[in-house]
Amino acid sequence: MAEPDFYAEPARLPRVLAALAAAVFAGAGVFVAAHHPLSPVVVLALFVGWALAASRLAWLPLFAVPALLPVVDLAPWTGWIAVEEFDLLVLGALAGGYAHLVASPSRADASARAGFALAGSSWVALFLVSQVVALYRGVLDAGGWSFDWTQGYDGPLNSVRIAKSFLFAVFFYPILRARWREDSEAAQRVLVAGLVAGLVAASLAVAWERLAFTGLLNFSTDYRTTALFWEMHVGGAALDGFLALTLPFVIYGAYRARSRALRALCLGTAALAAYAALTTFSRGVYVATVVSLALSYWLVQRQRAPDARRAGRRVLWMSTIVALVSALGAYYVFRHGGYRALAAMAAVAVLTFPVAHVARGSGLATAAVALGIGVGGLGWLLSGFLPKGPYVVFALFALATTVATFAALAGKGRNARLASVAGYVAMLLSAIVVARHWGGAEAFADAGTVGAVLFAIWVVAVSRRTPGIPDTPTTWKQAGIATLAAAGIVAVFSGGAYMSERFSTAEQDLADRLHHWRTGLALLRTPGDWALGRGLGRYPAAYLFGSPEGVIPGGYRVASDGDRHRLVLSSPSYPISFGDAFRVSQRVSPAADVYTVRARVRVKHPAHLHFEICEKHLLYSGECAIMQRTVEPEGERWQDVALTLDATKLSRGRWFAPNLAAFSITVETSSRAVEIGRVSLTRRDGTEVLANGDFSQGMAHWFFTSDRYHLPWHFKSLLGNVLFEQGWLGLAAFLVLIAFALGRLALGRASAHPLAPFLAAALAGFLVVGGFDSLLDAPRVAFLFYVLLLVALSIRGWLAEAG
Repeated sequence: MAEPDFYAEPARLPRVLAALAAAVFAGAGVFVAAHHPLSPVVVLALFVGWALAASRLAWLPLFAVPALLPVVDLAPWTGWIAVEEFDLLVLGALAGGYAHLVASPSRADASARAGFALAGSSWVALFLVSQVVALYRGVLDAGGWSFDWTQGYDGPLNSVRIAKSFLFAVFFYPILRARWREDSEAAQRVLVAGLVAGLVAASLAVAWERLAFTGLLNFSTDYRTTALFWEMHVGGAALDGFLALTLPFVIYGAYRARSRALRALCLGTAALAAYAALTTFSRGVYVATVVSLALSYWLVQRQRAPDARRAGRRVLWMSTIVALVSALGAYYVFRHGGYRALAAMAAVAVLTFPVAHVARGSGLATAAVALGIGVGGLGWLLSGFLPKGPYVVFALFALATTVATFAALAGKGRNARLASVAGYVAMLLSAIVVARHWGGAEAFADAGTVGAVLFAIWVVAVSRRTPGIPDTPTTWKQAGIATLAAAGIVAVFSGGAYMSERFSTAEQDLADRLHHWRTGLALLRTPGDWALGRGLGRYPAAYLFGSPEGVIPGGYRVASDGDRHRLVLSSPSYPISFGDAFRVSQRVSPAADVYTVRARVRVKHPAHLHFEICEKHLLYSGECAIMQRTVEPEGERWQDVALTLDATKLSRGRWFAPNLAAFSITVETSSRAVEIGRVSLTRRDGTEVLANGDFSQGMAHWFFTSDRYHLPWHFKSLLGNVLFEQGWLGLAAFLVLIAFALGRLALGRASAHPLAPFLAAALAGFLVVGGFDSLLDAPRVAFLFYVLLLVALSIRGWLAEAG
């Protein structure tokens, strides 16, 4: 099969086309911004400013779009699902980017050539046609076109929501291509910087979420982080997919960094991102990370000279051995000593090989060890007289040892060497004291054993140069990273029951997932469905109305009689626990107060209504104020319900990790529908808290969640989802595009490009996560995937043209 041709002749009238595109995207953005439910004037001003900045600073969209992508959306506040702030981000980038091309004729020519070639490439064109057909079929399946800013997953706008990811990527590609032709290396740096900045933003959001709702080191609570990916309000793996796409590029940054400071920054970012990945508790993310690292390593090795390959293999074996030994030691230290003992011993392990290098041949090793034992013993005695003494003493020894080691490595003289070695020994003894202080005699015995082994390794490293012992700054860093990674993994897997539970249920989860896929494919009922798909975004509605199991997860709709509106809230068809309820919610301030709820409701059958204010980010509730009320039918008459919510225990959280809160309504009786004409939530002083309580603006400001039961909303397979929505033709085009992209990056025309190993790792990691989640039903993540896919299909040609 021939590789697609991405280098067709320029299209005619490129400046006219660029101007028309800029006008269309600007007009669409202004229209969306002017209808924003929170503050149209502010949003419109921000959009115009963003588009102008993108038109003047041609490189800005390459950085800002991936950097802001994980944090830009406000769906839990606006109630928008099909239309979102991400649209404004991309529309502004497109409007500004094409306006810049109008002002730069040569760049407009390059852009037109890229856009024309992309549309003319056979497999990209086939996938594009498949998307358009599936969009059309999706709108028809939803009952024809209708427009409502707050439409949910059952409306025709959901088809547009799914389609925009690939369409946005196609339109973004010419802007990216123009920048790459202008300066390929600069474009590459800016794009990677944007991807890494987005990874930092998502990881910081994870750290905030853990600090605010569980605690940073709590790995026992049933809580899977979602960061700011609101798309996970009905489950899914948007965060998982984003991490898989971006993690390889921080490794690329560390690998290609030209300064120590930049490399340290990238490694710190990688550690933060690794924490984010671990706290997803997603087995798919873990496997994807391993696959990405292995693939990128293999492809980097293929690019290197033979001598460098051999050196790379030695470093790999060394790092693997260090990681395995570290993992074993970390397990023994952690099982009774906890996080504190593990952190202390890991710090000692990281300094082991640099200090051994300092001690070798100095003639000071014996004296320095004796001095270190004396200082360490003195520290042990002093720790009993200080508040948190063992931790303070260890911290002082660790700081002194680190400073002395750096000074000795910089050639500062005999005293620095002596202080480095003595400090290391004192630090090792102090780490054992930390373990004893926290975990008692059992932790003392474990830490003492591990410390003795670590000291023996240090003695061997000091005595002579041994093959496989890290003895250069590069290998020290590799060993340190392996040690810290092993310690972190052991802490997460051993520190909480939830991780063990996740892996213990893997077999049953796989069986459930296979059954779910069969159920989903059974919804393709005609030859047209199999060939062309049911339509973009139609899986939730198809499952709701056509599932052979008759499982209904709950739902909502806004109905109207003239100028009167009402929310019709339906409960799930299965038995409902607190976590299984279908909630309609609105963001409120987590202010401690006593609230009064007043609602006008109507029912045809007895129903148990549930009102709550909870500390809550997206899916999991913290402190709550809850009240229920049973409503009996009274014909067509509306009833007024009033009750009090004592939310005096709510907390705003800490300044660096503030809490969020939500007011929610749910029906606790299975298979019931309740009509709500209006709802009010007031504080003790009479202040109204809710917006759009009469639903006159549809679902604006309201947002729904299905906290635990997620299968009705997702096919739970990327390839299965493409097949369901676009049929065999769309799936075939998708698979060919993936094969071309990975083939070019691994073996073809792009394989020599420095980005190729990491692009391949990103795409492969995304596909691994997509083995058990749909992913493409989250537009932000799907957009980034499609952009990187198009880059992978074009990257070699850019280098040739730029040269």
